Amino acid sequence: MKLSNTSIAQGRMSSSFSRFFGDAPPRPARAFILTIVVAAVPVLAYSLYFSATRVNLNWLWLAALTIPATWHPVVMVSFSRAKVWISLSDVFVFMAILFFGPEAAAIVATVEAITFNIRKRKLVCAPYRFLFNVAQIAIVAFVAGHMFYLIGPAKVESPPALFLVAVGSGLYYYFLTSGLVARAVALSGGRPFAQVWRKSLTRVHIPLASALLSAFVFVCLK
Repeated sequence: MKLSNTSIAQGRMSSSFSRFFGDAPPRPARAFILTIVVAAVPVLAYSLYFSATRVNLNWLWLAALTIPATWHPVVMVSFSRAKVWISLSDVFVFMAILFFGPEAAAIVATVEAITFNIRKRKLVCAPYRFLFNVAQIAIVAFVAGHMFYLIGPAKVESPPALFLVAVGSGLYYYFLTSGLVARAVALSGGRPFAQVWRKSLTRVHIPLASALLSAFVFVCLK
């Protein structure tokens, strides 16, 4: 029996689809992941255009610093007897939001995600995870950045209030990105979303410290 050209084409598409998803997550997870990836395309295209034409190009320094930061994602900072863990990558993304805007932050976050996931070999082992991780972090940085400017510098004048808004934006960034990842994991494994998300929130002290540091620097230099 001979296969028609349509059947052959469909077979190739099915094979490519399976290879793309690697460990074959359930259909709801595939739909969610593809939605995030597709949604990130216009966000990244607009952010790249806007950042290259309308923003001070000094944000490129943050993007460059983000690359080596992925080799030491979390570092310990000592203050007298206290020890605080911060994420350098998060600090650079938060700095991009505060100093250069959501579009530049989306590009800096994308650079961080690409570098980190290549180092973890996600591009080779699980392409769909690589694309999802890059896509969701770009969307989150873009949305969190716009949230900050919606309620931040234009409407808040006092340094303490601006500091709180900046910290809140950093935490919103973390809650949103952890929520998207938890949703993908929950759909892939058939587990309750709340259960998966709660586990990721046990590390909230790290992005909180990163947001506090970024907000402090921003308010001091503002």
